[in-house]
Amino acid sequence: MNRSRVLGSLFFIYILLAASLVSRAAGVETKLPRLSLKFASGLGLLCSGGGDLETLRTDTQALWSSLVQFRGFESSFDWKRLPAAPEMGAEIILNLSPRFALGLGSGYIFGSRSRGMFSYRHSIAQFLQGSGYSEDDQATYIQDYKSKAVPIRANIYVSEEFGRFTVYGFGGLELVFASIDHDYSMTAALQDKGLSSYAPHTERDVDLTVTTRETVKSHTLGFRAGLGCEVRIAGPFSLGMEVFGRILRLGGWNGNGTLDSRARVRDWVDGAGWTNDTTTEETLSPSGKWLYTFDFDPSLRYLFTMENLILENPNTPYTTYFKSRDAVVDLSGIGVLLSIRYRL
Repeated sequence: MNRSRVLGSLFFIYILLAASLVSRAAGVETKLPRLSLKFASGLGLLCSGGGDLETLRTDTQALWSSLVQFRGFESSFDWKRLPAAPEMGAEIILNLSPRFALGLGSGYIFGSRSRGMFSYRHSIAQFLQGSGYSEDDQATYIQDYKSKAVPIRANIYVSEEFGRFTVYGFGGLELVFASIDHDYSMTAALQDKGLSSYAPHTERDVDLTVTTRETVKSHTLGFRAGLGCEVRIAGPFSLGMEVFGRILRLGGWNGNGTLDSRARVRDWVDGAGWTNDTTTEETLSPSGKWLYTFDFDPSLRYLFTMENLILENPNTPYTTYFKSRDAVVDLSGIGVLLSIRYRL
């Protein structure tokens, strides 16, 4: 709450300073400000692929690629880089002089869906002097992130007219409120068999399922600037195109969610059949900070670590977090917008 008040105060101060500077620059020529309404939509290209969303994707891909060097491992990976974030917005522009204006508006950054599916299979068997064993493990993972953001913007415009054409530059701060819906699932089947000429054959099957659903939110101040060109088409209407650059890194994510886990363990002995069949289920409601974590995955027996973006919860079953840090989602990038302006 304190952070929200500080950000809001800074944003308000910025608007007042911007209005003061523009008014001074306009000088005695400024009479009654002329209003115009601008609507724009387009696409923003994310330079970093989403910050920790891209870090998680590339590090998971590197881990999965490394599995094939170990005996008995096969893997598949399908998770594309987060390319762009479509957006739209509206702005009220006060023309305080022929060259200077102040804009105030809002918009909606849709965000792109970052969804990945990856899996592995590990099968080995070894026999020596009448006894042996085999392992057959397989697991499938799904990561699904859906983001959205609402910016509130204050811009300073500097423009120059050339007949029907207007060329302008702009820059300002934007207070952005963002949220991410995250769905994660893991299903694994682990099978061990003991084979011996001297003892009954045995088998142990372990089936694991973990499902996480969470919603997290963050807000911060960013910076946005660009260049544009407009042409008057009929009366008060103008069509335009602008390119922009944005610096926007969102940290301090917080939220809540649910985590459902299920583990089924079955044991089989030759001559006795299935001697044990136990199922354990648990539901947790994690809340608090959204972390970038490194943890031991229950389906990988050989202490491989899996990275994840997940809510803080020290009691999460099957995992032990270490080297955790606050998650950062980077929406910085460049983009192109098409606009229409109506001058009142």
